[in-house]
Amino acid sequence: MRALGVLVGAVMALLMCAPSGVAQAAPAETARDVISIGDPGAPGQIELFVDPLCPFSGKMIQQQGAEIGRRIENGSLHVNLRFVNFLERLSASGTYDSRAIYAAFAVAGYSRDSGVTWRFVEQIFSAEQQPKEQG
Repeated sequence: MRALGVLVGAVMALLMCAPSGVAQAAPAETARDVISIGDPGAPGQIELFVDPLCPFSGKMIQQQGAEIGRRIENGSLHVNLRFVNFLERLSASGTYDSRAIYAAFAVAGYSRDSGVTWRFVEQIFSAEQQPKEQG
């Protein structure tokens, strides 16, 4: 019985550790003021500067976010995401940019998953979520 238990445990461990056939996203990493998303060795490399309140940043992410996410997931793009807070004073609370930036860093640091992190960034900039300046 004990040998059977060891054998079942070994098989379960192998099944849990074996590749599933699904590509796994590169880990998201944070370093100082950068969230690194995707494979650092990817052929495509971009530095993306965005302000969570900026309507132009929002429009760019809304229009290009799905394609950026697809390329991050398939390993062809690495993004160094750099948040700025130039428009924070124009938020209703006066702290929106800082809170959104800290939330993005928390998601990246906790999930350590590029796909999860990028989807969260897309939500920050979604038309339904992004507040208007002075709004």
